[in-house]
Amino acid sequence: MSGKMTMENIPAIQYVSLGHNMLQGPFPDISSNKYLIAVDLSYNQLTSLTSLSSSSLQNLYVQSNQMMGAVPNLTALVSLTAVDLSDNNFTDNFFSGRIVYPEPQCDMSHDTFECPITRFSASACQAICITPPDSTTAVIQFHVEGTPSTFDTSLFLSTLAELSNVAVRRLNILSVKAGSVIATVVIQPAAESDRGEGTAKRTAEILARLSQPGSMLGSYQVISNAIINPAGVNDGTPASVSTTAIIIGAVVGSFVLLIILVVIVFFVYRKSMMKRAAMQQFKMVDMTQIDMTPVKKSVIDYDDIKGMQMIGSGAFGVVYKAKWRETQVAVKQIRAEYVTQAQVEDFLRE
Repeated sequence: MSGKMTMENIPAIQYVSLGHNMLQGPFPDISSNKYLIAVDLSYNQLTSLTSLSSSSLQNLYVQSNQMMGAVPNLTALVSLTAVDLSDNNFTDNFFSGRIVYPEPQCDMSHDTFECPITRFSASACQAICITPPDSTTAVIQFHVEGTPSTFDTSLFLSTLAELSNVAVRRLNILSVKAGSVIATVVIQPAAESDRGEGTAKRTAEILARLSQPGSMLGSYQVISNAIINPAGVNDGTPASVSTTAIIIGAVVGSFVLLIILVVIVFFVYRKSMMKRAAMQQFKMVDMTQIDMTPVKKSVIDYDDIKGMQMIGSGAFGVVYKAKWRETQVAVKQIRAEYVTQAQVEDFLRE
C-alpha cells in the first residue's frame, strides 16, 4: 500500500495496523476518531507527526519512518500508555511534554535530537541528543511587569535556567532598564561539561518560545521578548568605549580630511594655471594680416576635392589622400586649435 493516508471518513475505527507499507506524507489527522485505541504505522515513509489530540488513543507506533522536525506535545494524549518514535529523523522533543500514564512504554532512540531534550525523554524513552559545536553567545531581552528597584535578578535567572534546562552560571544579566522591567540576558556558549544543554542560540529560541506575552516567568508576567544581535557581547558585561578615544579619533579624522581637501584644491588650481599659460602662447590668427598674393594662383575650390581619405596626422595637421580633377593628390588640413599666425604662414608656403 502506498500514497497518503486519511482517517477522517472512518470516525468509528478503533484499531489501525498498516505497518511495513509505503505510506507517504504526514501522519493522518485523528482528531475526529473518538474511539481510536491503537495505531501502528511503523516501517512506512511518513514524513512528519503533526499535533496529536485524542482522549482514547492508548498505543502509537510510528517507528522506522522518515519523520522530521519536532515531536508534538504528547500530553494531550491522556490515555497513551505506549509510544514508539524511534528510528526517525526527529530533531526536537523539548516541547513534547511527558506521557501522563504513570509507567509508559516509550522509545525515542535512534533519532537526531539537538540538545537540550526533556528529562522525561532522556530517562524514560532512551532519547539522546547532540550539541553542535558553537562558541557564540546569544542575547535575549525580556520585557516583564514590575519595577527595576524590586526586580530580583537571581530569581529571574534561576527561573530561566529551570525552563531551558541549562546551568544558571551560563546566564548573565547585561542590563535592567525601566519601562516596567526590561532585562537583557546574555547566554554563554556551552562548556564541555554542558554539552547536553545545547547551544546559546537554541537556548535563546527555547526561552523566547516559553515566554510569550501573557505567560509567567516565575512571578513576572511577560509583556514581550526579543532575541537581539549579540555582536560585541562576550563575557556578559557591557562594553564601554573611551570618550577620549572618540575625541582623538574625531580630531585625527578631521585633520586628514582637511589635508585631502587642500591637496585637491592645489591640483585643480595648478591644472587651471597650466591651461591658461598654454592658451596665452597661441593668440587668435588674424587672416587679414597674412599676405595671400604668393598663393592666390594655388587656391582651388574645396568642392573640387573628392574622395578624401585620411592617411596620417601630426601635431598641427591631418593629411588626406584625395582626387582633384581626376588627379590623385595629397591634401593637408591644418588643425584649428592653438595655431599661431607664423604656423599658418609656414603652412601656406608649403
